Parts: sequence; structure tokens; C-alpha cells
Amino acid sequence: MRERGFMPFSAAGALIVLLVLGMVAHAAWSRHQRSLGVVDDISDSALLTAAAGIQGDLKAALRYAVYQALWEACERADDYDDVVRERTIEQLATAYFAEHMAKIGPTYTQHDARVELYVPDPSAWPSIDLEEIEGGHVLARAELPDGILIKLRSRDNSLSLRLPLKSIETFIDSRYFLLQERMGEFVERRGDICTWWGIMEYLAAWGGAWLNGKVELSDSRSRAFFETAWAIHEFNTFGSSDYWAAAEGLINAAGGAGGLLAELNNRTVVVTPVRAADVDSMCGYIDRALDAIEGATVRLEETKKYVGLARDAVAQLPENVENFGEVLGDIRGLLKNAIESVVDARAEISDVSEQFDQLLEFITKSAPDDVVTAALYRGLTSRTLDAGYPSLEEQVEWGVEGVLAKLSQLELAVTSTSAGLTTGGLGALLDGLLEQVTTSTEDLLSEPSPQRWATFTRYGGDPPRPIEERAPVYIDDEISGAIGALRLVLEGVKGNFNEMKNLSQRYEPTSAELDFEIDGGLASRLEEAPPEFTISREEFYELLSPQPIDSSPGLSVFHDFKVKNITYKREDPAGWLDSPAATPIPLWFIGVTLWWGQWVATLELEPGSVEEVLDYDNPTIPHAFGVNYVHKPLAYRWEMPEEQFSIRVIVVSLRPFSILDR
Repeated sequence: MRERGFMPFSAAGALIVLLVLGMVAHAAWSRHQRSLGVVDDISDSALLTAAAGIQGDLKAALRYAVYQALWEACERADDYDDVVRERTIEQLATAYFAEHMAKIGPTYTQHDARVELYVPDPSAWPSIDLEEIEGGHVLARAELPDGILIKLRSRDNSLSLRLPLKSIETFIDSRYFLLQERMGEFVERRGDICTWWGIMEYLAAWGGAWLNGKVELSDSRSRAFFETAWAIHEFNTFGSSDYWAAAEGLINAAGGAGGLLAELNNRTVVVTPVRAADVDSMCGYIDRALDAIEGATVRLEETKKYVGLARDAVAQLPENVENFGEVLGDIRGLLKNAIESVVDARAEISDVSEQFDQLLEFITKSAPDDVVTAALYRGLTSRTLDAGYPSLEEQVEWGVEGVLAKLSQLELAVTSTSAGLTTGGLGALLDGLLEQVTTSTEDLLSEPSPQRWATFTRYGGDPPRPIEERAPVYIDDEISGAIGALRLVLEGVKGNFNEMKNLSQRYEPTSAELDFEIDGGLASRLEEAPPEFTISREEFYELLSPQPIDSSPGLSVFHDFKVKNITYKREDPAGWLDSPAATPIPLWFIGVTLWWGQWVATLELEPGSVEEVLDYDNPTIPHAFGVNYVHKPLAYRWEMPEEQFSIRVIVVSLRPFSILDR
């Protein structure tokens, strides 16, 4: 694409040389005409004034030499690194300045014989030095070779002046260093294009999965997203973008920017990923329920201990006890402690139910406005995985009611035994009670075996294939309710919550990362219809650069790239099997299935993509236009290396969805 750049250097260079010589000739002629009107002015001040004018001419020659060098080097900026490019500009400027100086001397003499400018061999010229000054402008300094002299004499030859020149310094009103810095940032951080593209693809995919149950991998939409991402990266770097090109690309790919940007903004409101803080809050309710279960376990062990102490107290009694009533009182006291422990255990188990109710209440508060928590609530309270697999709400309810019923039976047994204590058969009575308490405690606390099994399909192996597996059902009714079963189920719930949290943290962007909002100025320009160009867009930009979006730093942008092709490759197991469905990940304890879809989108550009930034606020470079010339801003042109842009999109949904490549 280099042949399609701005004005060729040969034309620009020739024009600049003509301008320099024309400027010098006009200045010499003007001084000659003024001298004719002041024949008697032979003072040294007049000669010094003339010398100062010549020095001004030489500064202008230096400035135009730097213009030439900047133009040539910046037209092929990607050919150099920053150090080599600056050295190249200095070398080119030195050669052009020496060339100008060699032509200026004869020009002065031709128009005014009283002026002589001696210039030595151009090969002896020291290199011009460029220095960055405030705002990214350039200060050019030329250390002149020994022997350069300005010789002036009055008309009557009565007064002469010999002025050696040591150095010349001039301000270059082109912000070369600013353009170099911003283009370097654009190229170095062009990975941000993928970041923005990925966010837009993710929002579209996430919204499609949750709202429509399908994700469409659309070539035209991906082109539009990529075009928008490129424009955003330009704006973030330069304060403007090639919004005419971007708007045209959006029209060709998606019918315009308005509907596309509105859709993305709406989906950031409707759909947000699972927040780790919310999952931690949910786990907090489960942790408190598990703490209550541990408390009930301790109380049951205390019940068993107190009954055992009562039985041991009877076993250690001598045959002839003088104060048997006092002994019975002590035994009843131990059994009372046992009863209180059972009551405390029942209170702890009731707290399990309260914590679960609070969990559902916490989720319910978010469910009306959040499709994620709404789906999670349905999973916890209804049989969404399998009609034969009880929901978590059912299992907790059955488990708590079953445990409370068994604890009530245990309390009744201890209370009845305490009330029926007599002197006869006391040992046998307490032996029987201890056996009953021990059996009940073991039944309530032991880790249960599954009541039955539910089958499900997962993907495994290399290559992956569907594998049928079984999920255990530990609580299927009140009869199967036990503390050990409740503990196992709630620990499984916590594990499922943490698995969901880990998947979210690993694969899903945060809400802040999905805060998709394009700058208002850029968005409005993208929604405008671009002008119709009767000449090529690049030629049009040569004559009239687009106005920057931000007035500071006041840069215009041109880009030229074409998308060669876009490909999509599924990476989740179901996709490897060419299934349009996302891959299911059942989380049985919380009654939901996570549907996992993952793919890589790769976009390849045609060779020779160009990014160019123009110093809009400083139109300084002479530019041929017909038989006249105009001043154009310095253009810093960068041809991108041939490369591919790739993003990975991962959607984890609580609703089933399909992935369609159209």
C-alpha cells in the first residue's frame, strides 16, 4: 500500500527547494530595493539589520530542510525504530540543509552583489541535532562548519561587515515527537483491540445464551465488532479515530452502528456474570447451617454421655444403699441434662432450616432483576435436572423434618425413662436407654449410603466422548432424614457453589470489565453516515483531514485495513464432537447444570494494513495542489505487520444454549 501514501517525497522535496530559493530570492530582491531608497544609509546598524535578515533566511532554510526530512522518514515510519528514525531524520535534514545553503549563496549574489555567503563543501557539515520540546514539537539545531561567512558592504564600499556563522537554531512547528509517541503506544498496545473485540463478542454471546438460548457466530457481526474495537483503540490513543472508515465498515457489516451499540449497552444491563461476593454470601448461609449441624452433633454426643454416666452411677451402687432417694435424684439430674442436650440439638437443626430459608430469601431479592440468580433460585427450589431427582429445598425440608422427628422420639424416650425410675430394675432400664440412645445417635450421625442413584451424561476422555454417570440421592423422604445426610448434602452444596464461583472467576469477565460504554463523541461520529468520496479516501484526506473528536491533542487519524477472513473453533467437549449444544456440567447438590460453551475467533487481515496519524493542528508541510500548493499537517504513517487477531470467548450459563456458526 505504500504507493497509495501521501504526496511522494520527490514532489514534496522539489517543491520545498523551490520555496526556499524563492523565499531567499524575494528577500534579497526586497533588501536591494530598500537599499536603492536609502543610498545615504551606510551605518553599521543597517548592515547588521541586513545580516539579521539573512540569518532569518537561513533559519527558514533549516526549517524547510527538517520538513523535508520529517516528511520522508514519517512516510515510512515503520522502517525504523525510534532511535534510528531520529538519526535518519537528522542525516537527511543535514544533507538537505547543506544543499539549500549551497544554492542560497549564488542566489544572494545574483540579486545583490553587495551580499556574499560563503558555504564550504557540503560533505563537511556536522549533523543537525533534533530535540524534543514542550508539546512534542521539535527544536532543530545546526552546528555549522568552520568558514561560513556573511559578507556585506555598503553601496559606496565605504563600510563592510564580515559575520562568521557558528550555529543556527529554529523551532519546527510539527509535533513529530508527539506523533511518534502516540503511534508507538498504538502499535505496542494493539492487543487492546482484541480486548475490546472480545468484550463485544462476549456480551453478544452471553446475551444470546441467556435471552434466546442460542449463540450465533456471525462473520458480519464479528467484522463490525472488530471495526468498532479498532476505532475505540484509536480514540483511546490519539483522541480521535478514522470514524468515517469505521462508520462505513459498520454499515457494510451490520447496517450501521446505532442498533449494534444499543444492543451491546442493553445487554450489559440485562446480563451480568455471577459475582464472587454473592457466591461467598451464599456459602455463608451454608457455613452457618453446617455450624448448626456440628452443634447438634456435639449435643447428641452429650446426650449419650449423660445417659452413660447415669447407667455407670447405677452400676457402681453398693447392694445396700441407705439413701436411695438421693441417688435417684442424681440420676434424674443426669437424664435431665441429657434431655436438655436433645432439646438444644433440635434447636440447632431448626437453625439449619432457618439458614436455608435465609439463603433463598437472599437469592430472591436479586432474582427479579438478574437472570442468573433467577435461574439459580429455580434450580434450588424445583426439579430442574431430573424429574426423579429431588430439589435441594425438598432435601433440606425432608432432612430437617426427619431429624427433628427422630430427636423428638429420643427426647420422649429419655423423658419416659426418667419419669419411670424406681428402685427395681434400675440397671436394666438404663442399659436399655443407653442402647437406644447409642443406636439413635449412630443412626443420626453416621455417613449414609445413597437411597438411590440418578443417571446423567458428562464428557470425558481424549478425544472427549459422552460418558453416562450416576449421581447419589441421600435424602429421598423424611424417613431418610439424618444429620449425617444433611451434612453430606450441605457440604456438596458448598462445593457446588465454590465450583460455580471458580468457573466464574476463571472464565467470566467482571462487571467492571463488561462496563461497555463508548465515548459519546466517538459513538455519535460512528452513527453518522460518512461522506461520499469522488476520489479515494486517502487522496481526500491529503486535502482535508477529518476534524479530531477531541480538541486536545488535536490529531486526525487515517486507517486502511481489510478483513481477509474470520474463523471460529469450538473448544468445549461438546463442540469437539460437532454438537451445536453447549457442554453440560451438572451440579447435583444445588440442582443446576452449568452449560459451558468455549470457542476461539480468529480474524486475519489482508497484508499491508496502514495506520496513520496527522498533526491536524499544525498544517506546515508544503503540498502540491494543481499549479499551487497548500500546507498539510505532518503525517506519521505505519504499515502494520501481517498478523492474526484471536480472542477466546467462554460462556457459562445456567440455561441450556446452542452455538450456531452461520
